Amino acid sequence: MWPKHDCEFFLWESGAMFTKGCNQCDDLQSQLMEQYTTVSELELGFKILEEKLGKLKLKKDSMTVSMHQMNAEMIIMRGEMQKTARGQRYAIMGMVVSWMLLAYFWMCKE
Repeated sequence: MWPKHDCEFFLWESGAMFTKGCNQCDDLQSQLMEQYTTVSELELGFKILEEKLGKLKLKKDSMTVSMHQMNAEMIIMRGEMQKTARGQRYAIMGMVVSWMLLAYFWMCKE
């Protein structure tokens, strides 16, 4: 059922790779090391991206707080502008009425 010991299917079992000088094993080991370094580099890049993401989340949170503060200030300023506009409208109406009364009294005087 299993291959025979001398078929060199399992080179590491038979010890044939050390006796015959396995060139493929050296190539495979170098490929394996390259893959390990690639994985290590990708993990390092992933950690760096996670740190950047954490910093950006903190920045987003602080900007969200600033935005809410500015929104509250804008609501207050809008209310003050409406009060000022209402006051200006009353001042203009008062001036118009005073000029109309002045004109009426001036006309009645003559």
